[in-house]
Amino acid sequence: MDERNLINGSLVSYLSWAADFISPIRWFLLAAFALVLADLKFGIEAARHRGETIRKSRAIRRSANKIIDYLRWILVATSFGEAFGTPFGIPILPYPAAEYPVNAYSQEIKNNFVDGAETPRQVAIAGRIMSRRIMGKASFIELKDSEGRIQVYISRDDLCPGEDKELYNTVFKKLLDIGDFIGIRGFVFRTQMGEITVHAQELTVLAKSIRPLPIVKMKDGVAYDAFEDPELRYRQRYVDLVVNEGVKDIFIKRNKVYTSMREYFNSRGYLEVETPILQSIPGGAAARPFITHHNALDSYKDYNWMMDFTEKMLEKICLDVNGTTEVKVGENTINFKTPFKRITMLDAIKEHTGIDISGMDEAQLREVCKKIGVEVDETMGKGKIIDEIFGEKCEGHYIQPTFITDYPIEMSPLTKRHRNNPELTERFELMVNGKELCNAYSELNDPIDQRLRFEEQLRLSEKGDDEAMFIDNDFIRALEYGMPPTSGMGIGMDRLVMLMTGQTTIQEVLLFPQMRPEKVQKRDNEAAYTTINIPAEWVAPIQKAGYLTVADVAEANPNKMHQEICGINKKYKLELANPTIDDVKEWVENAKR
Repeated sequence: MDERNLINGSLVSYLSWAADFISPIRWFLLAAFALVLADLKFGIEAARHRGETIRKSRAIRRSANKIIDYLRWILVATSFGEAFGTPFGIPILPYPAAEYPVNAYSQEIKNNFVDGAETPRQVAIAGRIMSRRIMGKASFIELKDSEGRIQVYISRDDLCPGEDKELYNTVFKKLLDIGDFIGIRGFVFRTQMGEITVHAQELTVLAKSIRPLPIVKMKDGVAYDAFEDPELRYRQRYVDLVVNEGVKDIFIKRNKVYTSMREYFNSRGYLEVETPILQSIPGGAAARPFITHHNALDSYKDYNWMMDFTEKMLEKICLDVNGTTEVKVGENTINFKTPFKRITMLDAIKEHTGIDISGMDEAQLREVCKKIGVEVDETMGKGKIIDEIFGEKCEGHYIQPTFITDYPIEMSPLTKRHRNNPELTERFELMVNGKELCNAYSELNDPIDQRLRFEEQLRLSEKGDDEAMFIDNDFIRALEYGMPPTSGMGIGMDRLVMLMTGQTTIQEVLLFPQMRPEKVQKRDNEAAYTTINIPAEWVAPIQKAGYLTVADVAEANPNKMHQEICGINKKYKLELANPTIDDVKEWVENAKR
């Protein structure tokens, strides 16, 4: 009786297994059976049409063989699905369309974690896998979301409480990798090592990363394999933001700069407008042009008021962005605490050259340039020469915010004459960290004087000055309708963001800086390498090591090349049989022939 029960139990188990196996593929089996019947029917009709003798045994045998072939391919497809998550096996979609609701973020979880809570906090988080430590039935991953990184603990039996462990054994351990996006549902706890961690109870694949992310390894505070090449960082900012910590903060601060400035202007009743571009190239007279992204105009104000306004605005921005008025840029610590230093341009030149150029004509200024070693040419007028002197001898000395005021009239064709000295203008430039940050002046609103200034610019243009302005008749006509006394100011926003974020290059503060087209490096094909006895499977690792052509191989140091390609074989787990040093020497010698 026991034996019969055992047999019956085994039979039931077998039938249950068979049913579970057949159930997901039943429609494919029915389709295969229908195809075989259709093939049999059309085969008989074709044989009759050709006048052939129909043998039932042969027809049955051929049909049976086809059924076996169909079953074989269905079994292969099913096995493939079990391994790789196709609809035949585990239903994993690498790019699902459904929403994944998130209710917590890494930094917020850490900030609000309470030890000893009666009920662990349940969370749903999502992010990119940045590292993994697989240890049999349990693993740890580091998940990066919009706020930072957090550790996730994944237990096989918690993730897969039933008999089916494929989600852990196959999907998580074999199919997921660094760079993939996943969603995790679970509870928060603190490990024995004291790290706040999410204990995963559900895992959802959200997106598969096809290209592997650069892995930056840290040891004793030193980064290895860092993603730091500027060319790659600026072209692939999307990788830079993921891999390099702190890059995202730059653009967060950039947004804060714009927000703080907008708040400052809105609180004072300013109107934000899109203004037309009067000149495609910024500049004029002796200007050192840089791209300006912000302009401010104030009716019934002068440049003195604008200086007060500007320094207060910059102090506010620095406090809003950094929480302090001090910013470290390179080796310099810059303090935006008001008030800023003020000095006239002529006094600045006198301070740094020992020469008073007040009242000098063009010939005298050229002699001064020879004396102090400033290079000028024949196309330069008086204003351009003065600007060259200031740029060479003075500008770089002003690290702390300093207003350079009262520019000579030849340097400022759009600026009102100085109220006390008609040879000067009411203009200032703010110098910070040795460079101009903003430019402002009392706007010239006299249309007759403005036309005379434009005509002088035309004379300079005919002389060869490529920065001289043209006669802008539309602008003069606008002035003829009348313009109140006005102060205007323009700020180089990218330069301002550089200062507020402590960066020394402008590309660091541009999300996607303009770059020259990528250089396409010449690569030899596989045949070129195999002709010098390099095995085909080693061509890709050799090119990965930087030996893109056979000519590169000819110039290689065999010992160095051997070390590099063996290292690549190990790092990327290519499982190739490493060549000997003699093999590599032979390749190099063959390449030289």
